[in-house]
Amino acid sequence: MKTIVISIIGPDRSGIVDEVSTCLIDHHGNWLGSSMSLMAGQFAGIVEASLPEQQLAGLTEQLQLLSNLTIHVADGSTQPQPEQSTLEFVVTANDRPGIVQQVSSCLAKLNINVLLLETECESAAHFGGNLFHARINAALPEQLTAEDVWAALEALSDDLMIDQDIV
Repeated sequence: MKTIVISIIGPDRSGIVDEVSTCLIDHHGNWLGSSMSLMAGQFAGIVEASLPEQQLAGLTEQLQLLSNLTIHVADGSTQPQPEQSTLEFVVTANDRPGIVQQVSSCLAKLNINVLLLETECESAAHFGGNLFHARINAALPEQLTAEDVWAALEALSDDLMIDQDIV
């Protein structure tokens, strides 16, 4: 079996997930995992799937025929990653341009691999601005501690807070 990753983006409409899953079934594929969102009227999704290798070309061709979608199929087979400890936390700050770049740059300098990044902005009625939230799941290099990460991130800005107690 071949593992693949399918990325999908296009104007949102009903039936997109059904169309992609039908293509997979038509080619004896198995849907392993996914993450999908609606952002600014656009459907954005990523799917991990497995299928017989001889079915890959046909699946790719059928997916490309789906209406108004940009679809990319990538090889999901990678070298096994060494075991690393992971850390999950939320970053909250007053919203401003560049905050994602600041946080991602800080993590990159620490050689931290971001496994999941979910962001949002919400109105903070009590002060009339917006609050930025980022939920991050990251793999830490062996020599790095959570305290090292908190210190580096909190040094970015006086208004940046780290929540380590995620439920």
